[in-house]
Amino acid sequence: MNPLVINQGFLVVAMGELVLGATDLNDVSVRLFQNDIMPTPATALTDFTVATYTGYAAQLADPLGFPYDDVQGNVLQEFTQVLFQPTGTAISNVIYGWYAVGGAGTFSGVLLAAKRLDVPVTLASALDALPVSIRIAYNQPQGI
Repeated sequence: MNPLVINQGFLVVAMGELVLGATDLNDVSVRLFQNDIMPTPATALTDFTVATYTGYAAQLADPLGFPYDDVQGNVLQEFTQVLFQPTGTAISNVIYGWYAVGGAGTFSGVLLAAKRLDVPVTLASALDALPVSIRIAYNQPQGI
């Protein structure tokens, strides 16, 4: 299973959510990429080749409640599931993964996280679909 890569921008936003009750995680733009890359913490928005299949559009995801602690000491944030589905057959893409970009507040346009799919998915017709559920876990800083 390929790891979820969390960008530093997400950590800053998430801590703001926890401490200040901010809303910078609302309207996160979830996008698909079609280039064969493995995201790392150093990956930039310009490294992704956005999907172009017929009917493609970025999808908005919002947090499902507030971040919460799990039994392993991680802070978890879950988002609404989004569904990507072509509207026709004119242009198809092989999708290698998704990435999330801040959509509101101070972090609008900031790469928050990215994940390469374990197996690439071809989106070629309205019969194809790719659901994306984002559940991000991060460790609490020590000493806080």
